[in-house]
Amino acid sequence: MARTGNTTPHESYRAVMVARTPDGETTEVIVTRQDVPGSDARVWLTFHGSWRGTVCLDGDAVTELRELLCAADEGPRA
Repeated sequence: MARTGNTTPHESYRAVMVARTPDGETTEVIVTRQDVPGSDARVWLTFHGSWRGTVCLDGDAVTELRELLCAADEGPRA
C-alpha cells in the first residue's frame, strides 16, 4: 500500500492498494480518512476510482469490516 498526498482539505489520510478484479484486471482500492464537519463517516473505501464504488464507514463499521475480513481470510467457520 502506498501513501499518497491528500486531495481535499478534509482528507487527513490516503493510501492506495493495487488489487485485481475477479476477472483478473488491475484495479485500485483507495482508503481515505475524511474529517468533514458534521459527518459521522470517517473512513472512505473507494473501488476502481468510482463515486458509486465508495463506502463511508464510521468507527463501528470499520471495526466490523476488519473482523469480517480477518474471518474470511482465516477460512470457513467450524
